[in-house]
Amino acid sequence: MDPQYSGRLDQNCQGNFCTLSIKKLRESDQGTYKLRFITNVDGGEYTLKTGVTLDVTAARVQVIKTEEIDSYTFASLSCHTSCSPAASLSWCWKRKPQNDDCLTHHWRKEEKIYLRPGENITCAVEGYPLSASPPLYALEAPRVLSTKDEIMEGDSLTLTCRADTPTSSGHRWCKKTGTSYCEVMSYGEYLVFSSIQSSDSAVYCCVVENDLGQKMSQPFVNDVKYAPRSCSLLVDPIKEIEEGNQVTLTCSCDANPAARFTWYKGQTRLGSSERNYVFNSIRPEDCGSFYCKAYNKYGDVTSDPVFINVQYVPRLPSISAIPSSNVRKGSSVNLTCSSDANPAASYFWFKDNEETPNSTGAVLNIINFQIHNEGTYHCEARNIRGSQNATLLVQAENFRSWSQGAAVAVRCATVGIMLILLSVTVLLFWKKTTSKGRMHLSQPNTSEDSSRDQLEELVAFSDPSPIHANVTNDKTDQDENEYESVVDTVIKCGGQASG
Repeated sequence: MDPQYSGRLDQNCQGNFCTLSIKKLRESDQGTYKLRFITNVDGGEYTLKTGVTLDVTAARVQVIKTEEIDSYTFASLSCHTSCSPAASLSWCWKRKPQNDDCLTHHWRKEEKIYLRPGENITCAVEGYPLSASPPLYALEAPRVLSTKDEIMEGDSLTLTCRADTPTSSGHRWCKKTGTSYCEVMSYGEYLVFSSIQSSDSAVYCCVVENDLGQKMSQPFVNDVKYAPRSCSLLVDPIKEIEEGNQVTLTCSCDANPAARFTWYKGQTRLGSSERNYVFNSIRPEDCGSFYCKAYNKYGDVTSDPVFINVQYVPRLPSISAIPSSNVRKGSSVNLTCSSDANPAASYFWFKDNEETPNSTGAVLNIINFQIHNEGTYHCEARNIRGSQNATLLVQAENFRSWSQGAAVAVRCATVGIMLILLSVTVLLFWKKTTSKGRMHLSQPNTSEDSSRDQLEELVAFSDPSPIHANVTNDKTDQDENEYESVVDTVIKCGGQASG
């Protein structure tokens, strides 16, 4: 049996009488029908030479103009048929499923009508129900159905465009590439992805269409999930990083759903889970190798390490003199300058108030040191970020010793002179006192005693008693010793100064 008649034919034979009923008659059913029968005697098949010709006259709805207003379809329609003459016919317009009665003005071939989504309109020659046209539907928006709720990269996926009203032009699929433009991808009720990729993530719609217009489904977001990949660490600023600047590290990767992050400096985990790691004022101790790890529920990936190099102005230099900053005449001395700097510092040496350097390099070597080499040496450490300087006083050792000896000699001479003057004063006072005593002893008291007194005085001075002799000698010796001590002191200080 021809598939187009499936479910529409009903045959009934009683003896030599047979009938054929055709349901839901179509215009394509018109033609000549002949009876074919099989005998029970020999099993042969026989077809009658004559048959019955069926002419099917069906009306058709022709759409003149349509307009959609608030989801309603406003249509200007015309009913056409192959019957002749058409002018003598009257027409029946029916709107379903609301009613099954003909609309008014049956004589009119044209009709203007509002249709709700899902309603249909037919026309027929009045009095000839078999001439009714196929229904023309005001479309309802189709729906997109998916075989999976969560879509992982590599999965197979089938999308179905489900239309609840019959269509005459089928289905088409489109992919939104802008705010309003929809790029047509394929036609048919199904859209199949055998192995879906992240590039297939997009908004999809299906469209159904007929003579009354077209309807588009609600957008279907095809959200393909996958683990993080292509992870990289970006540094801002890209060029040289200077101490005190703000520096931002960004962990960039492709992931769905969006990744979370873990930051590391070397093997040390840092306390941040954000996409950006920010140094508000970077310091030299922040130098090091950094990397980030991005992860979501489907997996993780680690970026390549990036070394952060922080440049800074040279720190205050340190100057050392080997063997010493007190240098013997004719010997050599090495002055060494060092400073912590990034990039490494260059060194420049200045003596006293010189404006241009007389030497460069970290070490200044002075050979055959002389008095004119004495002075204050300045070391300046420079790099592209700035400069710092320090000073060191370098002296000749022999010159320094002579100066100190002269100062000591002057001090000693001053002390000696003062002691000498003091001693002379004491001796003069002592002599004056002794002279007065002698004058007192020589004065006569009485006339009769003068001879005896003169004799005693001569005896006293010529042969003093032991007690008087000791006192007088001790006093004299003490004064002489003090005098000799003062003289010795002067001699010694003078000797030290001259030596």
